[in-house]
Amino acid sequence: MDLRVAAETDKGVVRPDNEDALLISLPLVVVADGVGGHNAGEVASALAVDVLTEWKPRLTKRGGRRLRNAALDANQRIYTRAQQDATLLGMATTLTAAWIDAGTCTIAQVGDSRAYLLRDGELQQLTEDQSVVAALVREGRITPEEAYGHPWRNRVLQALGHQEEVVVEMLSVDLKLGDRILLASDGLTDVLSSSTIQAVLQQNTNGELLCRWLVRLAKAAGSTDNITVALVDVVANGARKRNPVGRFAQKLTSRFRRK
Repeated sequence: MDLRVAAETDKGVVRPDNEDALLISLPLVVVADGVGGHNAGEVASALAVDVLTEWKPRLTKRGGRRLRNAALDANQRIYTRAQQDATLLGMATTLTAAWIDAGTCTIAQVGDSRAYLLRDGELQQLTEDQSVVAALVREGRITPEEAYGHPWRNRVLQALGHQEEVVVEMLSVDLKLGDRILLASDGLTDVLSSSTIQAVLQQNTNGELLCRWLVRLAKAAGSTDNITVALVDVVANGARKRNPVGRFAQKLTSRFRRK
């Protein structure tokens, strides 16, 4: 099996800067979202990516088994730097990191950036948001539909650097040909339903185009945040890229066009 990766990051239509950070360095893919409302979110997300990059040689030797340690190291270094510089105090970032090797995808997650798996046309959310709204949904106090417009939807329960200790959620998935792994910041998932994301990823076309359409749809749907997506296709050796979405893209764009 081969891996083919595509990605897109955009500051969106409201934020003046992009506080998301993205790392594409197969077999490592990382999305980090600087937490809104905290100082220097862009510094925290960039530092998280830098730390994971430093860890890559050690990850290569032990597969994804050290991914948790890499995330914990990133948390400690972001927290320590913030304590040493008053202008950075309170900085934090989400982290969703995937190590995809030897037919297995290992994911480390802190916060509410998500990982999805599309298999045989069906979309599965692999990660569970560590957020206030997600907790309310799990407790049955609000519905998943109510979560999309909830005023607390951007409040995370934990993030790298926000506290000295953090719990890194880990999971692994055995992959097969045709699988698609999507990592995304909440600038996408706060406004696009799972059914819409599934409809996009079901298209038999190249990942670069699909990433661009996901970002465009999120902006058209009213996202007020930075938007970052990374898409990994598990393909046969030497598989060719396929091309465009055509009428499907036009249909979705009109569906989410602002009034």
